[in-house]
Amino acid sequence: FGGLFMMLAFFLFAIFQETRLQEIGREFLGGQHPGIVAWLRFTLPLLLVVAVAAITNNVFPNPFGASLALVDRAIHVARTYEGDLFALGLEQGENYAGISAVRDQLDGAYTLSFGAVDTATDTVIILAYFDSGVWIRCRLVNQQLSFCEDASRPYTIGLAHLLTGVPLPEDCQGCLPKVSDEWTAWLAEQQVHFQGEPTITRQAAEGSYILMRAESENGRYAVTCWFSGQPRVQIDRCATES
Repeated sequence: FGGLFMMLAFFLFAIFQETRLQEIGREFLGGQHPGIVAWLRFTLPLLLVVAVAAITNNVFPNPFGASLALVDRAIHVARTYEGDLFALGLEQGENYAGISAVRDQLDGAYTLSFGAVDTATDTVIILAYFDSGVWIRCRLVNQQLSFCEDASRPYTIGLAHLLTGVPLPEDCQGCLPKVSDEWTAWLAEQQVHFQGEPTITRQAAEGSYILMRAESENGRYAVTCWFSGQPRVQIDRCATES
């Protein structure tokens, strides 16, 4: 019913568009003060868009839309509540303890984005990008926060390992991104330029797509790499900066 209503509304709007514009022109350009009818004609497209948006949201609701709000609330609580998050979670029925592992990294403004949605298991991954350069990954199952963790390791520690050959830390779980043999060989060829510790920064992010930049210690050489995927991160391609 909602889809039929939207199609009919736009069809009628298209038919009467020219007449509506003529009436608006006479009201607003005729030297008279526009009345309420003129203003209704003028704002009709906006009213139609608002109505369609409301109907669409009711007919086709986003079952995972609440996940963003849940993570946002967890970050706010972790920042402002000084007590035991586990005890607070038991009291309020929320797993605030799930964000404890990254509680000391949640400084500054941030942006939330969907990283992945698995409808089969009702699992959602939300990424929080902080202006400080930190970003975290929160997993939600059945609209409940499971845990949050540092999401940067494959993009920073993993990329540094591939560029320099320095071994990964023994306790670094999930630090190595998935990478093809072709790009593994290409990154290994860059090791001649990355003899010291590289400076690795996030350049852009949209959902699970991340652009990273690695600059050599002397600042004379740099590469950029595109990453994708959540929770299993992979390197899609890399290039040297000209």
